[in-house]
Amino acid sequence: MSDRYQVSIAARLERLPLTGYQRTLFLIIATAWLFDSIDLGSLTFVLGSIRSDFGLSAAQTGLLSSMSFVGMFLGAAIAGIAADRYGRTLVFQASMIFWGAGGIACGLAPSVTALGAARALLGFGMGMGFPVAQSIVSEIIPARVRGRYLALLEGFWPLGFMPPG
Repeated sequence: MSDRYQVSIAARLERLPLTGYQRTLFLIIATAWLFDSIDLGSLTFVLGSIRSDFGLSAAQTGLLSSMSFVGMFLGAAIAGIAADRYGRTLVFQASMIFWGAGGIACGLAPSVTALGAARALLGFGMGMGFPVAQSIVSEIIPARVRGRYLALLEGFWPLGFMPPG
């Protein structure tokens, strides 16, 4: 196929209206971002209780609260490579599985060590999801409204940090 046809196909795709499928994918990704944010935001509120329940020092509490970020660093580091090899959709789905498994493990953690490992697993899934989710939104949303949708996506993040009540 010549370059002229490829350009006209891309131009035609850009002129098509947004579909329900594109909006649904966006809402799924935005909801995932919201719940990621709620998780990190709620840790702020429950960290004091965790500290007293497990009898942690300030340093141990700081280490525990950092475990999510360690997992996020590792997850984000491999997400791009994995997405190029296995596809963004599959990697995004895997990130939600890691995140969900980590969340369940956090709720069932019998010790601070188990809780730290669960937070790292949860963070790993979260870290995998961030770069892949933004790439998916950038690819599925037409250029003429892409900036608006990416800004809206970023707007879901601070919602999770709003205090309850």
